[in-house]
Amino acid sequence: MVIQQRHDELQEMESRYIRKDLHLVAIIMAVVLGIVAFLYFYDQHTGFMNIISPRLFDNLIK
Repeated sequence: MVIQQRHDELQEMESRYIRKDLHLVAIIMAVVLGIVAFLYFYDQHTGFMNIISPRLFDNLIK
């Protein structure tokens, strides 16, 4: 009985940490995706990425 209770507590703690980690990963992915989208649309208007690497973005767009 005590062992089962401890097991349940441990599982609950684990799932709580996993949920926190997944939230962190989701937030990081959203931020990175936002930055990439911003750079892509900003580049469409200004072309400032051509200074860094002109061929890279031409190949990505095609």
